[in-house]
Amino acid sequence: MDGNKNEIELLRIENKDLTTKLETLKQKRKNDYPKLTEYERNVAELEALREFKFKLVEANSKLQRQLQKKEKELLELSRIDQEKLERLSELEEQLEMATIEREMAEEKADLLQADIENEKQRIQELEIELDLFRGETKPSADDIPKDDEIELKMLECQNMKLREAVVRMRDVIGQLAEDKRELTQENETLKNESATLVKICENLKNELQKAERTIFILKEHLTDITERIDAAAESEKMIEILTDKNIDLEKKLNTLEETVEDYEAIRSMDEEILETQREAEKELREELDLTNSRMNNLLIQIKVYGEQVDEYEKMVMKFRRKISELNEEIQERQDEIISLNEQLKGEDNNVMSVQSIQLTTATRTFAELVDKEVCAIELKYEIELSNYLRAFLPDNFTKPGGDNDAVLLTVCCSRLSAKTTLLAKLINLKYPPASGGIRREHVTKSHKAEQWAHCAKFSFLLNNFGCAVRQCESVVCRCTVERLSRLAPLQSDIAKEERMIDYYIDLLKSDKFDENTATDGINKAINHLENILSIYFSREWYDVKQLFLDICLQYLQGLFWVKINVQRVIFTLSSHATKSNTNEYMESVLIWVQKCEQLCMRLKNHISIDEDLIFTQDLEIQLAKWKTPFKNVALIFDNVCSITTIQLSTITEVESLEENCIQEALLYSVEKVHGALNGAEATKIINEYMRAVQNVISDLIDKFDNEELLSSPVDKSLLSPLLKRANARRQDALEAEKLRWNLEKKENEITELKMNLRTKLDDISNYKVRLDLAENKIESMEKIEVQKLHSQNADLRDQLRKAKIEYEDTLEALQHEIDICEKENFELRNRARTISKKVLLGQLQTMNLAINHPKMQETSITPIDFNLQTSEQFNEMAYLEDELKETKLALARAYQHIRQLKANERMQMLNAMDEVMIPSDISGPLTLLSMHVSKKDELDELYRRAESILADSRFYQIPYIADISQPKLKQQLEKRKYLENVSHINQRIAHLKIDIYRFCNKYHQSRQCHSIFENIRSVMKNNQKKEERIVEIHQLKGVHSVAYKNAFQSLFGNLTAQQKRTESMGIAVAV
Repeated sequence: MDGNKNEIELLRIENKDLTTKLETLKQKRKNDYPKLTEYERNVAELEALREFKFKLVEANSKLQRQLQKKEKELLELSRIDQEKLERLSELEEQLEMATIEREMAEEKADLLQADIENEKQRIQELEIELDLFRGETKPSADDIPKDDEIELKMLECQNMKLREAVVRMRDVIGQLAEDKRELTQENETLKNESATLVKICENLKNELQKAERTIFILKEHLTDITERIDAAAESEKMIEILTDKNIDLEKKLNTLEETVEDYEAIRSMDEEILETQREAEKELREELDLTNSRMNNLLIQIKVYGEQVDEYEKMVMKFRRKISELNEEIQERQDEIISLNEQLKGEDNNVMSVQSIQLTTATRTFAELVDKEVCAIELKYEIELSNYLRAFLPDNFTKPGGDNDAVLLTVCCSRLSAKTTLLAKLINLKYPPASGGIRREHVTKSHKAEQWAHCAKFSFLLNNFGCAVRQCESVVCRCTVERLSRLAPLQSDIAKEERMIDYYIDLLKSDKFDENTATDGINKAINHLENILSIYFSREWYDVKQLFLDICLQYLQGLFWVKINVQRVIFTLSSHATKSNTNEYMESVLIWVQKCEQLCMRLKNHISIDEDLIFTQDLEIQLAKWKTPFKNVALIFDNVCSITTIQLSTITEVESLEENCIQEALLYSVEKVHGALNGAEATKIINEYMRAVQNVISDLIDKFDNEELLSSPVDKSLLSPLLKRANARRQDALEAEKLRWNLEKKENEITELKMNLRTKLDDISNYKVRLDLAENKIESMEKIEVQKLHSQNADLRDQLRKAKIEYEDTLEALQHEIDICEKENFELRNRARTISKKVLLGQLQTMNLAINHPKMQETSITPIDFNLQTSEQFNEMAYLEDELKETKLALARAYQHIRQLKANERMQMLNAMDEVMIPSDISGPLTLLSMHVSKKDELDELYRRAESILADSRFYQIPYIADISQPKLKQQLEKRKYLENVSHINQRIAHLKIDIYRFCNKYHQSRQCHSIFENIRSVMKNNQKKEERIVEIHQLKGVHSVAYKNAFQSLFGNLTAQQKRTESMGIAVAV
């Protein structure tokens, strides 16, 4: 039997080993399955990535080809654009030359037309003379003697020569007509060419715009292509990364294949082991059945015993609760006994009786009731008063970001700081500390110590919150009005924090505030206010002295919180572990707390009332460094206390914990606050935090001792921005009242004017009645006048009849005179037949000169008298023109001198006058302006105007340069605009001079008038010189330019010679 048992045990041991191996193999297989699936997925991803890489390479090559094509197209378009621009410039030059040639041809055609007309007149005169000679020669042909045949032949020869000259003149006239026709044709062709050139220019401009559009589109395509190329480059990088991953996966695959082979060998081993296990299982199942039956019997017994244990535990828990409640009552009574004993020790001989105390309490409660009722009535009617006052305010008072928000912000900040101090005070009154200090019973047998620690923590957070609120309050009370209007929308956020404080006050009121009350709300409020301070109030001034006081109070309360938690940890230790390391360390922490309290009190005493402090950025960083380690120390000990209380509550039979438990709790809390320790001790980290806090406090005390943080006192008598804003609104209301008064005054004047207008309308109606009466009188008088006019008409007809008779008589006398003149003319013709050849030639010369100079036809016919009279008249005309110019210049000088004299006389009159004093009473816009505007404001306004004029006049220092590429109309408009701006600046300068003169006469500072406006005069002179230079340049342009004169001389320089040549030919023909 013993041998069988040993074998069975061996088999059981082998079975257990085999089962453990089998489970390990199953676990490994399970772990290998996701690796295999991951391998397959990676292979599929690799293939997909290869295909994607191939596609990306193809797309990249296509995009590069497209890019090259687009670049080539862009280069071709830019080249074509440049060619079109060059062609366009050439066409513009050709067009300008064509227009110049056309103008010159038109002038030449006009000159030739004038010459043709002169020649036509000469031909007509020669034909008339020839007809006269023919008429004279025909009747006298029969009476010519034989002696005069020679003269007749000479006349025939002359007649032939004259005919030849007439033919030549006709040929010349025809040639000139042909030249004129050719010139007109050339002019038309030039016009057509100019029109075609204009059309070509327009087409080129349109093509240029189209090319620019195509270039812009191509640039956009280029940017898209470059983006695609960048994406392709990024995809190439991704492909490289994926190839690296693929290589790594292949390596992993090889390793996995090797492991698979190992697993297959192990699997064969497993199959053999399973066969042996099956045989062993059959034997063991029989034994299991026997053991299971035994186990069932034992389980039934255990259930019965368990029910009995549960009943006993319930009874024990009831007794424990009752004991804890009784312990708490005993502790409360003991605390009351201690406090009463202290009161008895401190009382004097004059002890108040119980009746007097009851009377005083009764009277006090009755007085409080009276005060409450009175305050309720006052509050009710104060609210009603505020509602009535708000009804008087305008609508913009309650708009978002307006005056209402500013008032609410200032009131909310001060009210919130007061509520935080009140809440801290109420918490201390609700849970007052024990008079004899914390005892072990408070920690182990009741929740008193936990309540005091929670109150200390809550008061520490409230002090932190109050510090932030008071900082906001100081900023709001000392910022500018504009800054206050920008900060006004923050009143909603401050109101939310106020509702949170009200929630905690309601908990105290309803007696629901205990150690389980959450502090998340106040932590969120502190973070929110710190964010607001960092965003909106970082650059604003605030009370640094109050900030230091708040920080001192905050850290004193925090040290009190740490002290309570350390005492709780000490009392949780067992009584026989008083000399342990943990107890000694906690005692050292208490000593550190006492030192820090002393240092904080010293720092608080250093802050004087009269002196102000400087708050630098380094100091802000130092305080932030102080805050974080101190919070870490407090949180570490708070976590330790929470862990120890949980352990004490779970282990009911024990009233203390061992040192190991507390060390574990300390280590856990340090790791929770600090992080992983990496082998460092928890006490070292806590010591570093405590040392950092103590160093910061000592550094601040040293700075106060060295007076590094002191500054000059700030003037606190300044008004708050809210009061400044209220004063501004009051001033606006006064101005509005003044304007309303002025409007009423103007309305009264308008009503008076309306009354006057009504009276005038009545007068007009009276005048209309009178006018109607006058028209009736005129109608009655018209009848008499018509009769008079009839009589006058008869008289005029008689006079007309007489005038006709006189006209006929004068016509007869004139006809008689015409007959006499015809007779004289006939006699003169007879005398002309006897004129010699010389007289005829002289007459022809005089006639030619009269034709060439029609202005001198009124002079005598002889050539000698004609030349003398023309030279004398020319000299007289030149002399008279010179005298006229001199008289005009003298007249202009005289007018200018008269204007200067008038101006000087008026300036003397102004200087002789007394100063115009503006009355002190407000009677119009000038007096209202003088009440508000001071001397400095006027001078600043003048300086600003002078600077603005100088700044505007700098743009007109450079002379005007016309843009040749623009059309002439646009150039003229731009030039006109430029000259209008210059005249506008000059007008502003003149107005500014007048205002400066008035200012100097008003404030008796005439010496400063010239220094203010020195630079602006130079600008005006420069502009005048520039205008003169521009006029000179324009005079040398166009028809007056040298190039135009040379071209005219080259084309029409020989016209005078040709004209003289034609005149000489005409004289020769006449001879």
